[in-house]
Order: sequence, then C-alpha cells, then structure tokens
Amino acid sequence: MSFNGLRISVEEISRMVSKLMVFDDEPIGVFVSAALSLLCEPGDSIAGLVCSRIGQREALIAIIDENVNAALLLSRLEIEVSERPVGLERALSDGLIRWRKRLSITALENAFDKMRAVGGRVVSPKSSLWPAGFADLESCAPLAIWLRGKPERLSWLDRSVALVGSRVSTSYGQYATNELVEAAFERDYCVLSGAAYGIDSIAHSGSLALGGKTIAVMAGGLDALYPAGNSALLNRIESEGLIIAEVAPGVVPAKFRFLQRNRLIAAGSQATIVVEAGYRSGSINTAYHANSLDRPAGAVPGLISAVSAQGCHRLIKEGRAQLIGDGNDMLELLGEPLELVLARANNSAVELGSLETRVLDAISFSGSTFDQLLIETGLSANEAQLALASLELGQLVERRLALWRKR
Repeated sequence: MSFNGLRISVEEISRMVSKLMVFDDEPIGVFVSAALSLLCEPGDSIAGLVCSRIGQREALIAIIDENVNAALLLSRLEIEVSERPVGLERALSDGLIRWRKRLSITALENAFDKMRAVGGRVVSPKSSLWPAGFADLESCAPLAIWLRGKPERLSWLDRSVALVGSRVSTSYGQYATNELVEAAFERDYCVLSGAAYGIDSIAHSGSLALGGKTIAVMAGGLDALYPAGNSALLNRIESEGLIIAEVAPGVVPAKFRFLQRNRLIAAGSQATIVVEAGYRSGSINTAYHANSLDRPAGAVPGLISAVSAQGCHRLIKEGRAQLIGDGNDMLELLGEPLELVLARANNSAVELGSLETRVLDAISFSGSTFDQLLIETGLSANEAQLALASLELGQLVERRLALWRKR
C-alpha cells in the first residue's frame, strides 16, 4: 500500500498496529480504519458513502492515489445516475482535497504512539465488538473507535441509556440524575454520557458509586482527556468503565466536534434522557439526534421559572421528548414492562411505623452513614437499627459498604 508517496508493507503495518494490542481485528483493517479517522472529520457523510460502497481499504487507497479524481471515484461507487445525490461529484472532489491535505504517515504513527503510551486501542467496524447501534447512523457512522479501558465493555452499549444535560447543574438536577442512575443500575443498564461538567459528571459518578456500568464519549483525542478538571473521574471511568472517541489522538475538542460527538451518544444508547438544559443547550442536540434515529427521548421537567429547565420544557412542548418524572418513567421509555417496574414498590411487606418513617425520610439520595442517621433522626442506636432492619426486609433500603441508601 502506498501512503503519501511511501510504500507501506504489511509487516510495517503490523508493527505499527501491534503497538495498540489489537483485540480481535486483523492489523490491516485496524490500520485502515485508524488512518481514515485521522483523515476525515466525524460525521463526514461523503467519506462514509465512499466506504459503504467500496469498503474502507479501497477508499483509503483511492484517497492516497493522486491519479484518482472525483469522476473516477464516482464511477467506482457504481451508483445509478438517477440515484446520485445532486452535486455528488463536486462533493467527492472537495472531499479528496480535504482528505489528502491530512495525509501523513508520521501523523498516523504519532497517533499510534500516543495511544500506546496510555494503553489505548482502536476498533474497526469489522470487529465483533463494533456497537450495533452505530449502523443506524448509516453514512455518518464513525470510521473507527479509539478507546481506553477494556474493549469488551463496548458490549455494554447493547443495554444502555444516555443521561445528558447542562454543564451548570443545580441541586435539583443532581437529585434527578441520581434517581435515574439508580433506576438504570437496578435494571443493569449502562449509563452513557459525555464526561462534561454538570449533569454528565453526576451521571458517571453516580453510576460508579453504585458499582454500575458507565461509558464516556469524548469529542477529542484520547491522549489528552477533556475536561482536565475531570481527570480523576475520567481515570475512574477508564478503570471501571470505558472511554471512547471516533477521532484520533492529537485531535483537539472543538464545538463542532462536540455536536458530532452527541450523535454517537444517541446512537450508542437505547434512549436519551435530558435531565437539565438551557433553551439552546448542546444537550438538546443529542435528543434531536435520538429523534432522527427513531430512538426514544425523554426530558425531566423543572420549575417554569428555571433557566436550567427551559431546554427540557422545549423538548416536551415540541413533542420531541416524553416527560420523565422518575426512574420508572425512564424504564418505561426503555421498554421495560411497567408491571415489573412497579412490582417491587407495590409488593412491599413493610407497614411503616413512626421509626421506619423517620429513618426513611432521613436517608439522603446519595446515601447516609449510620451515625448521620442518628444525628438526623434523634433516635437511639437501637431504635435506628430496628427501623433499618424492617426497611431492609421490605426492600425499601439497602446497605452498600458504609452507606444506607433508598432502593
């Protein structure tokens, strides 16, 4: 294969790709996918069209071969004249120009080196791990997935829910997010989000606190995780969950890449819930992507005077999202049988007395220690223990390490 005037042998490709500890792909396929992700911007539908018609390998060869012009490439796509989008040849010509400007074997090898330095990998669309939901993006599907964490955790996307929202969250938004995270955890759903400040971070943190599954989708290269202020959280997600991106290492996050990133969040999950969002929040864009993919979308309402709720109210008013009032609403949106969702709440054998009521009211949503409950309720240790035993028997509370939590 010739790459920007250089001949690259299969052995050289294997050497470069071996730096990434390829999971189940063949080296040339990984090399090609990685190269295309470096040459093409996320959501490039023209690149996606070419790849879908002639395959990624032939697409890369066509880009590298300067003798291939738009007319020749168009003929190779074998699209009937009556079925060709208007201006396709011009779009192919523009595409070849912008893709070829980025041709650099050095840049690709640097990307591999950066991923090796952080223990990352890359997965091609031919991998058995490739998320099935991305196929719904058709020509706008990612060309490769770069990741940090265990590759097999990509399968979590098969049962996942996207929780997104404002970067400037309120205590109400935190409360609502935690309730939805806990409902997702109870039914073994992975929480998918973008690791931004605010609602995204709360969603990831809440899932990790419960020992649940969570995946973060980045808008920039995985050599430098963004935002830097969330480095501790992102390190935990890498260790206990998964971090993915469709752009190569070295690519910086930009506003348009965040908007393109949102389509992966929508396509990778079975439903998208917007918890808190301003009227023009980028989170609304994720719900729009869910709409375009025929995925269910939901939005949590807030105070009519709250700026942080205007985006959610807009989605509900426009009919683009269903109103989500609690975790059961979210599970119903995901298609969980409602009678099963409500069974535990309706079949509790506990008849709440004054002690049980006082203790249950005192348990915070994030969890309370036994000592905190004593302070909050004013009960003796013996009274609190009796109440907790009764509540636990009725499956209204559970103990996780040193914390008592509502179920």
